[in-house]
Amino acid sequence: MSKDSKPGFTHTPGPWIARSVDFAAIVLAGDYTDEGEPDLIADISSEYALSDARLMAAAPDLYEACKAALEAMAWDGAGLVVPLSRVAQLVRAALLKVEGKPHGGE
Repeated sequence: MSKDSKPGFTHTPGPWIARSVDFAAIVLAGDYTDEGEPDLIADISSEYALSDARLMAAAPDLYEACKAALEAMAWDGAGLVVPLSRVAQLVRAALLKVEGKPHGGE
């Protein structure tokens, strides 16, 4: 994920991933191209650590899915801006990521 077109909005580039570590969970962002290690976004120690980490890791994907959904609801005079099949694909992938199921994004 990258910067939004609106000035002032940024987030750590992805992909964001959740990992179980001992009795906790972590959320990492980025790939191994910048300084060799992804960025640590969160270190979570709670009863729901992995579920919380998955939800946090899906945040950029959910953001993109929401943007696509809004664009799909906007008409450009000739039809929908984004095909609804693309919106469904983004939403499905984000939900699978939250649920910790294979989604092709890792």
